[in-house]
Amino acid sequence: MSNIFLDGFNPIPPSVPTKKGVKSKIKLQFKSISDLKPVFSYKYLSLNQSDFCYNNPQLDLLDFFELFKVKRELSALRFEEIEPINKYHFHHVKSNKKEVKELIKKFKVFVKNETGTDDYDLPEIYQFSVYTTDKKAPRVFGFLGKEGLFNIVWLDLNHDIYPKKKSVK
Repeated sequence: MSNIFLDGFNPIPPSVPTKKGVKSKIKLQFKSISDLKPVFSYKYLSLNQSDFCYNNPQLDLLDFFELFKVKRELSALRFEEIEPINKYHFHHVKSNKKEVKELIKKFKVFVKNETGTDDYDLPEIYQFSVYTTDKKAPRVFGFLGKEGLFNIVWLDLNHDIYPKKKSVK
């Protein structure tokens, strides 16, 4: 009997043994979809009215317009073409900062609750940039699925999850 919470939950599998050892989950994830174009899924979209949700009252029409514009652009490119383009700032999210680790943990708890999956199978988090101005730098956070699926979860309107490095003067 299938679990209704896992129906359609199709993350890229965790690390797998090879002749030379174990490939990292992150490299395996990206390599398995690198020649595909992203397809966006909203199945795990967070709508609990927090700062990182798509029903955050701070979001305005420009934010949504730019979000759809960027997704249209990304949909025309393969992941391997997107990764080196600075404008999109597409990458795996990892940080040693305590605050960022806490937010990543919250993200994974949200995904775990939505999918009913165990900790081992939780996907790695990726982000891409929507746009950057003096006041905002929205980033979309989600996880990769098979067949090039990018499962959108959060929108970080103010670049708080993975903050910009401040230059030292």
